[in-house]
Amino acid sequence: MSSLYHFSIDNSKPQLISASATNSNISLTFASLETGLLPGMTPPSTGSFQVNYNGSVNQVQSVNVNTVTEVITLAVNTPMVSGNNLTVTYNESPGNDILNPGGNAANSFTTGNISIASLAWINYQNFLTSKDLNISLSMFLPSNSYSVE
Repeated sequence: MSSLYHFSIDNSKPQLISASATNSNISLTFASLETGLLPGMTPPSTGSFQVNYNGSVNQVQSVNVNTVTEVITLAVNTPMVSGNNLTVTYNESPGNDILNPGGNAANSFTTGNISIASLAWINYQNFLTSKDLNISLSMFLPSNSYSVE
């Protein structure tokens, strides 16, 4: 009795599908026909990435890979603020690649301009001392509800 085996070869490479940034972190989201990036993948070196912020290099301090969400997070040296230009270049380097479970490496890439989200800081003291404001702070302080009249 003979058996028939079917094999499929995965030739799909991880593709960058989005990039975003806040303060000192840049998130690069990938997609692949496989599920996730290669589990246990050694993160690419910081030297594999070049971050250009307003025409200057912003040094990459660390690279973190989340293989489930397919997100690579770059922590950079200089905090970034919205309204400025930001691009990331990745240079594929054999042995230190962005891989999917099929062992396929992402190609080198340069992003377009990445939007930097602004971080909103709320000065609670201003709310509490203002006489013109009538606002509930229960959404900021879940266990207590305060209002200013």
